[in-house]
Amino acid sequence: MRAARIATPDTAVQRHILDEVARRIPELELAKSPAVISMYVYELAAQLSRSADPYKDIRRAQNDLALRLEPELRALVQQSDDPLLTALHLSAAGNVIDVGATHQEDIDVQKAIRLSNALKAGTVWVNCYDVFDARAPFGGFKMSGIGRELGEYALEAYSEVKTVYVNLQ
Repeated sequence: MRAARIATPDTAVQRHILDEVARRIPELELAKSPAVISMYVYELAAQLSRSADPYKDIRRAQNDLALRLEPELRALVQQSDDPLLTALHLSAAGNVIDVGATHQEDIDVQKAIRLSNALKAGTVWVNCYDVFDARAPFGGFKMSGIGRELGEYALEAYSEVKTVYVNLQ
């Protein structure tokens, strides 16, 4: 319903969008994440509403929020013991933020980072759940899992470090 309401104020078109989504539900791959399924619904709503960009205002608001958070995030990176690692974590988190989360303006980013660093967990979601990015490592800590899937860390399971010296003279 949210996708239909965002796409158009016309209730007849909203009804058409909902009917079409309901008709296509049996075709959806339910093994996909909620974020992937919702993207399909949002794209369908945009197509059926014939709106060039029904989500322009939402994206603008999200970008404005991100820009307001930038000084705080820069400070986190500069104050970190490992600025590069902190910047990579923030970058990965930025890539998985979803429009579906509500009340993003209420997120205390510093508290979220502090708490996530304290948790012995491979993945921490803040104001969202079950969101994945193939570039970010996934895996458990302790008895929950060995190794990492996804991202460059996953390649370690298939790699052996080797040093090769070649005399070019």
